[in-house]
Amino acid sequence: LGFSGLHATTDAIARLGLLYADDGMWEGKRLLPEGWVARASRPRTTTTGAMGENGRQDWDLGYGFQFWRSRHGFRGDGAYGQFCLVLPEHDAVIATTAATEQM
Repeated sequence: LGFSGLHATTDAIARLGLLYADDGMWEGKRLLPEGWVARASRPRTTTTGAMGENGRQDWDLGYGFQFWRSRHGFRGDGAYGQFCLVLPEHDAVIATTAATEQM
């Protein structure tokens, strides 16, 4: 399966988030095509979930190329608590790893 089974350290998840936060640049070198992050993080399919604040929650805002839209920025969710939240408007990345079935 090409979409599952990745086991990444928190540091690796954070680095992926930083790459996306800097529009595909890493240490001054372009690793992703210019504009890729905007295209990848834009909703490509609609999603629905339980109603949250203001009638919407993060699971309800759409899915791009391996990234979910969020009320703030966009995120990658992995099984059992691998999580990367990219907040471009705050120039911030949050990465976590856990061992939970309740994301």
